[in-house]
Amino acid sequence: LNPPGLDARIHQHFDVGAGELDWANVAAALRSVGFDGIATVQVFFWNERAQQSFELNRAAMRHLFEGPAWTEMQTVP
Repeated sequence: LNPPGLDARIHQHFDVGAGELDWANVAAALRSVGFDGIATVQVFFWNERAQQSFELNRAAMRHLFEGPAWTEMQTVP
Protein backbone atom coordinates (compact mmCIF):
# COMPACT_ATOMS: atom_id res chain seq x y z
CA LEU A 1 0.00 0.00 0.00
CA ASN A 2 1.47 3.33 -1.06
CA PRO A 3 0.83 6.62 0.71
CA PRO A 4 -1.55 8.97 -1.16
CA GLY A 5 0.15 10.70 -4.08
CA LEU A 6 2.97 8.15 -4.38
CA ASP A 7 2.86 6.36 -7.73
CA ALA A 8 5.58 3.80 -7.00
CA ARG A 9 5.08 0.47 -8.78
CA ILE A 10 8.17 -1.22 -7.37
CA HIS A 11 8.28 -1.96 -3.65
CA GLN A 12 11.76 -1.39 -2.25
CA HIS A 13 13.15 -0.70 1.19
CA PHE A 14 15.68 2.12 1.18
CA ASP A 15 17.45 3.98 3.94
CA VAL A 16 15.41 6.78 5.51
CA GLY A 17 15.78 9.86 3.31
CA ALA A 18 16.33 7.90 0.10
CA GLY A 19 13.61 7.04 -2.38
CA GLU A 20 10.31 8.81 -3.00
CA LEU A 21 8.80 8.92 0.50
CA ASP A 22 8.75 12.36 2.14
CA TRP A 23 9.88 11.51 5.67
CA ALA A 24 9.28 15.03 7.01
CA ASN A 25 5.61 14.62 6.01
CA VAL A 26 5.50 11.19 7.64
CA ALA A 27 6.84 12.66 10.88
CA ALA A 28 4.38 15.57 10.66
CA ALA A 29 1.44 13.19 10.13
CA LEU A 30 2.46 11.06 13.10
CA ARG A 31 2.89 14.12 15.27
CA SER A 32 -0.52 15.46 14.20
CA VAL A 33 -2.26 12.36 15.57
CA GLY A 34 -0.28 12.37 18.81
CA PHE A 35 1.99 9.44 17.96
CA ASP A 36 4.28 8.51 20.84
CA GLY A 37 5.00 4.88 20.08
CA ILE A 38 7.82 2.94 18.51
CA ALA A 39 8.87 3.57 14.90
CA THR A 40 10.88 0.95 13.05
CA VAL A 41 12.78 0.83 9.77
CA GLN A 42 13.23 -2.28 7.64
CA VAL A 43 16.00 -2.36 5.05
CA PHE A 44 17.17 -5.59 3.46
CA PHE A 45 19.35 -7.07 0.71
CA TRP A 46 22.25 -4.79 1.68
CA ASN A 47 24.32 -7.21 3.73
CA GLU A 48 27.58 -5.63 2.62
CA ARG A 49 26.56 -2.31 4.19
CA ALA A 50 24.28 -3.44 7.00
CA GLN A 51 26.15 -1.57 9.76
CA GLN A 52 26.32 1.62 7.70
CA SER A 53 22.60 1.34 6.90
CA PHE A 54 21.77 0.80 10.57
CA GLU A 55 23.74 3.85 11.66
CA LEU A 56 22.32 6.06 8.91
CA ASN A 57 18.72 5.01 9.65
CA ARG A 58 19.13 5.43 13.40
CA ALA A 59 20.50 8.95 12.90
CA ALA A 60 17.76 9.85 10.41
CA MET A 61 14.98 8.58 12.68
CA ARG A 62 16.43 10.46 15.64
CA HIS A 63 16.65 13.58 13.50
CA LEU A 64 12.99 13.26 12.50
CA PHE A 65 11.44 11.99 15.71
CA GLU A 66 13.52 13.33 18.60
CA GLY A 67 14.59 16.76 19.75
CA PRO A 68 14.25 19.92 17.66
CA ALA A 69 13.53 18.07 14.41
CA TRP A 70 10.41 16.55 15.95
CA THR A 71 9.04 19.93 16.97
CA GLU A 72 10.36 22.02 14.08
CA MET A 73 9.85 19.36 11.35
CA GLN A 74 13.19 19.82 9.66
CA THR A 75 14.04 17.56 6.73
CA VAL A 76 16.61 14.77 6.70
CA PRO A 77 20.02 16.10 5.61
